Amino acid sequence: MNLKEKERALLNLYADNSELFDECEHLVFDKVWSTNFNKVKYQIIKHNHGRNKKSDIFLLENMLKKVGFKSKEISEELGEPNYAIAKNVEEYVKDIFDEYSKRLLLPRLHSMHSELNSEVADVDGCIEGLKSVINDIESIKNNLSVEKSILQIHDETLTKLLEQQDKNEDLMGYSTGLKELDRRSHGLKQEVILVLAPPGCGKSSLMVNIIKHVAIKQKAPVCVFSIEMPEEELIRNLWANALEINSYGIRSAKLNDNDILKIKDFRNLLKEENLIIDSNPSITWQYVETRFRKMRKKIPMHIVIIGFIDYIQLMDNVPEEYKGSTAEERLGFVAKGLMQVSKKYNICMIELSQITRDKSNGGNNKPKLSDAKGSGALEANAVQVWSLYRPDYFEKDPYEDGMSVKGLCEINILKYRYGQTGPFYTEFKGHYSAFEDFEIPTNIKKLPSKSDDPF
Repeated sequence: MNLKEKERALLNLYADNSELFDECEHLVFDKVWSTNFNKVKYQIIKHNHGRNKKSDIFLLENMLKKVGFKSKEISEELGEPNYAIAKNVEEYVKDIFDEYSKRLLLPRLHSMHSELNSEVADVDGCIEGLKSVINDIESIKNNLSVEKSILQIHDETLTKLLEQQDKNEDLMGYSTGLKELDRRSHGLKQEVILVLAPPGCGKSSLMVNIIKHVAIKQKAPVCVFSIEMPEEELIRNLWANALEINSYGIRSAKLNDNDILKIKDFRNLLKEENLIIDSNPSITWQYVETRFRKMRKKIPMHIVIIGFIDYIQLMDNVPEEYKGSTAEERLGFVAKGLMQVSKKYNICMIELSQITRDKSNGGNNKPKLSDAKGSGALEANAVQVWSLYRPDYFEKDPYEDGMSVKGLCEINILKYRYGQTGPFYTEFKGHYSAFEDFEIPTNIKKLPSKSDDPF
């Protein structure tokens, strides 16, 4: 079939049964059709579908005549649906969308060719123009079209709400493995989460804890950009956490036969599509976007991917972001870029951020929002900001509100645009690189006190 024949066959089939197009409906819209006749025909069919009305040949013929098309053209294009091509719907729709993409790209490429051959070529302008067209095409392919009507947005949001209610779950996303953190954060979903902590307070351990619960237990996709920690070290921490093997024994290679057997068996729990570790030391936000774009070729857009940045201050910038910019502005480019990637590719972007604290400092060492080191853009682009604080890292025998907090880690939700903020305690098991739920003893009446006003 040539392009014209495919369009005719698809539209006749679409008029009779739109459900055959459910998996590729985001690629079907009025501008994708190559002729004005097919654009109008599609608009009529879609309008009738919206009124739960089937577009039979007689109805289509009358409506097409009303908008000015000739009887001869109408009779050539209308016909009975051919269900023999039903199995090829997605393939044909992709072919038609590819032709639409060519119609967008070719004029831009011809224009670029002429522009670049001139003596006063605006190279940056050409690149940005081409990027804009490519982004528009990718947004449609990833079902992120800005052309969604308010009714469509309403219906999609309602569907997600009903699915959550049917499952009788409080979480809107993946579980972190910590009940109180799940309750307050509503689970890991598409958003940017900034995690602040001094060195040694458990940022990497929390990351490993979440990797275990998401990638291994929930079998959901996770991608870790491990800029600071070598990939081998991350795997060692994952062994310690998931298998409850002392991390010292792993690092010093002093393990018993049972531990070695558990580590060998652990390989069977790993799935290449569920966990990717990227330890490239020169990562830009554009590199991160490219990685997620490749992942989206295999993972459907409706499945949230968890992305970890460890840690964000170590990310690099592309050369044009260095021109006349300060270090704070460059970090701002990174923060804004990662936020855009999160929205574009349906990513829960968890950005680890290191802050400096003096162990000998007698003052308050608890992180605050103002500690988002290097740029206010880090906090501004985050939906949630969590901080980690281990009292026994700074004090030998710490107490708070009449309770020993030795071996505990305070997780404080400093910011959440849509939910509850405030601190709570978890149990920190450093030798396993693990966090566990902590229940306040019944003889302690007070809850852990809130940290200083983060603002």
